[in-house]
Amino acid sequence: KLTAGSRLPTPDDEEALPYVVALIKEVIRWYPVAPLGLQHRVMEDDVYEGYHIPKGATVMANIWAITHDPEVFPNPDEFNPDRHLGDNPQIDPFKFVFGFGRRVCPGQHLAERSLFLTIANILAVFNLEKEVDEKGNVVEPPLEFHGNVTS
Repeated sequence: KLTAGSRLPTPDDEEALPYVVALIKEVIRWYPVAPLGLQHRVMEDDVYEGYHIPKGATVMANIWAITHDPEVFPNPDEFNPDRHLGDNPQIDPFKFVFGFGRRVCPGQHLAERSLFLTIANILAVFNLEKEVDEKGNVVEPPLEFHGNVTS
């Protein structure tokens, strides 16, 4: 309805489509493409929550654990785009699913825009509905994930 069939969505439409943005945030939170971040080397001795981390140690962020921490994302195994809407949305997963600091993914903004344009255009062009069996009952699609690395 945003474009009333006169044109396809563009990046300029992002603010007018908050649920699409919330849907994308929830997809990358719920099933991050790279469940582990890149390795970082500790430049000097440090202590984190009582743990000594020696200079030269290699550390990696567990992105999946961050996105499924119930203290950060209540009911983390529940797919809920609404958690990213409203006056008090939960933390934006784009802040960490693409890495941190100097090693943040240089394609982050391209990926964000590509996801938005792909989803918004699919929704603009197609009517998506669940399958209905021969008796008229809605067929719930199976929820299946397979552990793969995507590049």
